[in-house]
Formats: sequence, structure tokens, C-alpha cells
Amino acid sequence: MNVRCTLAFLLLLAPSAYSQTGGYSPPIRIATPITGRCINMKTDEVTVTLRRILTQKNGNFLFHDKTAGITVMSTLNATSDETAKTPSVNQVDIQKEKTGQVSLALEYAIADLLLLNQDPKHVTKNIQLDLFMAKTVATGGFGTVIDIASQVFSKMPIPANPYTTTAGKFLQFANQTIQAQTGPKTAMQFASLTLPFNDRDEDAAGCVRDGFQPTGAVAVFRDTGAANTPLLPTKDLNAKYCFRYTSQYTYELQFVSQPAGGCANIPENAWHEVPNDYVMCILNAQKAPLTANKTLSGMSADEKQQWNRQRQIDIDQSRALCKSMRLPARSCGVK
Repeated sequence: MNVRCTLAFLLLLAPSAYSQTGGYSPPIRIATPITGRCINMKTDEVTVTLRRILTQKNGNFLFHDKTAGITVMSTLNATSDETAKTPSVNQVDIQKEKTGQVSLALEYAIADLLLLNQDPKHVTKNIQLDLFMAKTVATGGFGTVIDIASQVFSKMPIPANPYTTTAGKFLQFANQTIQAQTGPKTAMQFASLTLPFNDRDEDAAGCVRDGFQPTGAVAVFRDTGAANTPLLPTKDLNAKYCFRYTSQYTYELQFVSQPAGGCANIPENAWHEVPNDYVMCILNAQKAPLTANKTLSGMSADEKQQWNRQRQIDIDQSRALCKSMRLPARSCGVK
């Protein structure tokens, strides 16, 4: 197989190349112990960490019955209508897992301290994440695609300057190989979520109300899950249920039907483990270093001091979020 063509295909990974079965929810907000704040496209650098994928080991999504092939395609959309795509292709060892619902050991930063405001032309207004799972295939074809690409793109974060990468050179001939390499029966879109960013600072409640993404945690639920267990519907979840992530004894998402008074002060014994398959991401943001953004060079000394003070508050909040979820601080963008 032509390796160059294989890499080109993985760089594209357009949804049209996959079986679009749907079967997943819109992004769901997950309560965390640390109060979030709105992510500001003009001032922030963001870290988006893939925390957990819960899925089925049932023979449909295995490669040689030993590994699960996962692809994350990150698409950045700028206010100038420019886009930038970054693939990340991984294989997860699941040969010791029993058949049924399994948690994939895949945890890494999709965006790692990514500066949203690169320059006036490249201000990222949203990031779209599309997750694909390879179906069972024999050696060769798409199996070889996953094998090669996972070595090149494994756990690769979005580049520091994504709009000026050379990915376009591969994309020029990807269309020539895509039909030969794969088809609608080779992969399934596991989830898709878009993270829209505000153009100003705002608290978490106002951010959600205005349709933007605050820091914290989000998940996408599938319409598949644990056997012999009623699954949650994939519509109107934020309106009907309360959700939280617990790491006190086990690492799991929990839910409860939303009481009339809202999601505060719910008894511990009311919470239940989410039965659906899902993917969850952790989001953090902090004011970018003043040296990283040329548009901030005209600030006064007092404004710079205030900026740096807020940056330190953001870093402390990010560190606290990771600590509360029993994650290393680096997963929340804290060096």
C-alpha cells in the first residue's frame, strides 16, 4: 500500500466516507466541583482533554480482535471562515476486556494550551470534534490505514499554529485514494460535538444561556449501552436530567431525573451510573500569555497587571478541576 496515500486519507477523514448512523446525543453539560467560566476566543488558550470513551466490545469494532481503532478529527473554524483540520488516530488494547461495555484506556489532550486568537485573520470561533471507530476488518485495506496512521498521528494534539500547517498538501490527492481505501462499512461515527466560544468574558450560567462553551466537562451519549439496562434517551437530556462525574470510588458518569427545584442538593443515594455508551471531554481555559497575542501590546501597566492576575486565577482553577477529578494537572493545561 502507498503510505503517502494512506496518510492523506487519514488527514481527510471526511464524514462522507463513513456510515452516518447517528445514534448519539448533542453535547451534555456535566457538573464538576469547580465552577467554570466562559471560554473567550479573543483572549484565551484552551486545553481539551479526552477523558473517557465507554463503548461495546462485541465484535463490531475490533481490529484483529485485540485493539479498537479510534480516530478523532478536530476541525477549527475561524471568524474569517478559514478552517483547519487535525487528525489523531489511535489503537487501544482491549484483548483482556470481556465482551460487553468497556472503558477504553485513551486519555490525552486534543488541544494543548491552544491559542485561539492567532492573528486578526485566525481567531477560532469554534472547534468541532468528530470521533470515528473502525469496524472489524481483515488485514489490509482500512486495517493497514489504522495501523500506519496510529504510528504517525497517535495522540497528536492540534498544532500550535493549525491554520498554517502543511496538511493541505496531503489533502490534494486524498480524494484520489479515499474510495480505494475505505467504504461506508468500514467505520462508524461514534460522536460529534461542537465547542463554540464567546467573544467576551462571561460567567458559566450566562455562557450556557447565550449558547457558548464554558470550562468544565461535556459528554456525548450514544443510544447503545449496558445490556439488560434501560438506556437514557439521546434527546433533551440537559432539560430532563442532572449529570455529574464522580472519581471518589470509581470513575463514572452519574445521573438523576431533574427535580423541580433543579440540580442542587440532590441526595447521594439518588444518583445512578449512566448506562449509555459515551465519550467525555474536559475543557480548561486561561488568559494567554501577554507575549502570545500581538493585539494586546497596547495595554497599560495596570491592565497588564490585571490580565496576569486573572491568568493566575485561571491556572489555579484548572489545577483544582484536575485535582477534583483525580487527573494530573497537565491534563488541564497546567505545566
